[in-house]
Amino acid sequence: MRPRSVIRTSMVGMILLASAQATGGDLEAVNLTSTLTRITTPATAASPTSLWRAGELDRITQADDFQVAPYRDNHVTIGAPNWTWSVAVDGELYVRAYNGTRSSWYQSAVRERAGQISAAGMKKLVAFEPVQGGINERIDAAFRARYGSSKYLDGMLSARASAATLRIRPAE
Repeated sequence: MRPRSVIRTSMVGMILLASAQATGGDLEAVNLTSTLTRITTPATAASPTSLWRAGELDRITQADDFQVAPYRDNHVTIGAPNWTWSVAVDGELYVRAYNGTRSSWYQSAVRERAGQISAAGMKKLVAFEPVQGGINERIDAAFRARYGSSKYLDGMLSARASAATLRIRPAE
């Protein structure tokens, strides 16, 4: 049985190739989907090495303008951008949904596993992966270090927000 991401790649590709009105964005979505198939293979998923280009992660986590926009259900159209906080831990980028797993953008990110981020004047196609477990303590510490003076910090450290933690990796 083929993994769901491979089936989705085939289905999206067939639909788009059958459409006489496929746009550059549609073809980009097919390319992104096939890229995500490679990113989520077991060998890559276990790799502790960051996939971010030199300096990108620092620029992203130092910016005050971080937005996340998962794909919509059609996996072609990118949804509306949502402001959220981001932190880096061990060379990886993490975000949380302040309103927890019921947040619509979080649900889209988990369902579609892909989208776009905007920060520091750049836009990047990315893959989303929910995370649980011990890493959340280090993510909490990173949130405290970066946003310690914010009145919203307690909300981002709550069990509700912690349950909605995502790792973000570049898809390009």
